[in-house]
Amino acid sequence: GYREFPSSPTQAAPPFRGPTVSVNLSGPFFGRGVLGLLASRDVRYSVPRLRVGDQQVRNSYVSSQYGGNLSLELPLSLSARGSIVFERASYVLPYQQGGSAIDRLDRVRTTSASLLRAFGQSVRIGATYEWQERKSALQDFGYRRHSYGLTAELTP
Repeated sequence: GYREFPSSPTQAAPPFRGPTVSVNLSGPFFGRGVLGLLASRDVRYSVPRLRVGDQQVRNSYVSSQYGGNLSLELPLSLSARGSIVFERASYVLPYQQGGSAIDRLDRVRTTSASLLRAFGQSVRIGATYEWQERKSALQDFGYRRHSYGLTAELTP
């Protein structure tokens, strides 16, 4: 597709024109699971507002995502899942930091893994771990974090 935010005094976001795409492919993986691949590109609104001249505008960014996931059926009614996603966020308007205009570019990598056990045909319970890292052109906007927790699925 194609996305256009026209230039207008009433427009809350900066003008933008560019292509968009969203692709999700999946298929069997050696008869034991499913392999999925994804790719997307679109423009998204940023939450914080920026001052441009005498106006407050909502910045936007071009988000490009690429990744894959794998789901495997294991013995003992277990299933394992893993994924990795790379995201690039290129902001349309520059940010002010330390008196300088900086073109903001963020790169995020997210990896996750889950192990679940089936209870009957419709319930799965397990644990999930996720690790995420963001590198940013802006000082103090990068981070590394991890999270873990319980996962439950109910399929009607």
